[in-house]
Amino acid sequence: GTVSPEGGAEAYAFNPGEYYAPFAVAFLQTRGIDVKVALKSFKYKNKAENEKTVFPAGTIVVPAGENPEKTFEAVKTAAELSSVDMAALKGNKFNLESLNLDGIKKSKTAIVTGPTAYSQSGELWYMLDRHFAMDYTLLESSTLGEKKTSLDRYDAMIFCCNPSLSGAAATKLAEWVRNGGTLILVGRAHHLAEKIGGDNIKAKSGKGVKGVVLNASMHKDSPLFWGYKQETIDIFKGNATVWRVDEGAEVLMSITGDPYIGAPAVMYYSGIAAHGPIFYSVTVEG
Repeated sequence: GTVSPEGGAEAYAFNPGEYYAPFAVAFLQTRGIDVKVALKSFKYKNKAENEKTVFPAGTIVVPAGENPEKTFEAVKTAAELSSVDMAALKGNKFNLESLNLDGIKKSKTAIVTGPTAYSQSGELWYMLDRHFAMDYTLLESSTLGEKKTSLDRYDAMIFCCNPSLSGAAATKLAEWVRNGGTLILVGRAHHLAEKIGGDNIKAKSGKGVKGVVLNASMHKDSPLFWGYKQETIDIFKGNATVWRVDEGAEVLMSITGDPYIGAPAVMYYSGIAAHGPIFYSVTVEG
């Protein structure tokens, strides 16, 4: 990836939809560089090339800050390592303060594992470690209820299995969600929501997906899909349970083709009097 044009920039911007964009963000954060995200789209005119560009919501923005030389070198290295092209924003009419930006916190993520090996846990582990070089912790599910295990050090927790949690662990996890933690439940981990007091999707008896490619529409206003230009995406579902959605879930992705027309595939739920969100990644029937 390259930085264009070089020199004298007030900020740098790149597309969050690039596969290695998370790597670029993590790389910059580990070097003490402030990284932000645009909450709304903005326009930029490159006088040198006489071009106008519209940067969509979700664009990653890196202010040059008080040490523009250090920032440029870090951005340039991040672009080269990630193969992500980055635009240098500069000019008399460009006003960084006019952009609707929010800071991106350095993630403190835990992948919760169990005594049984799950391919999805391994995939996430490999992706965060090898592809994105993000900080993460592998947390054994059996230790969640122990006093020495503090969940406050994490801002996101990912479950890919349905662990057998003790009452103390379930209570602790529910409290962590109420205090703003983000809980991500993949596949059969959905059952965990019921254990902590807030399940709103139910299994459909006799329904399942053995292996099929489906077309799904995306809720483009959700940060989960920032960076995508198309309205739909093809997804593969294999060995997945089908679920029915009750009230209380916001549908973020819907299957658009046979056999589950209009069925939500990704949902957001803020139940159990929670301040933190719960995300489900499942195949369901509306």
